[in-house]
Amino acid sequence: MAKYKGPSIHEYEGTNVLINKFDERDQEKLDRLDRILTGRRLYQLQENPLHGSFGLK
Repeated sequence: MAKYKGPSIHEYEGTNVLINKFDERDQEKLDRLDRILTGRRLYQLQENPLHGSFGLK
């Protein structure tokens, strides 16, 4: 049972897919795109790491 009733303004109408900048409405395709883009960013960080102190202070 859904916690909230009615359509979400954060999802494409008639789906459970969050609105995204690629306008992709297929969750499997969106998941695949996310894995590809995340992998690219991880590679970029390995090749060119950010230097500095990133603690909570």
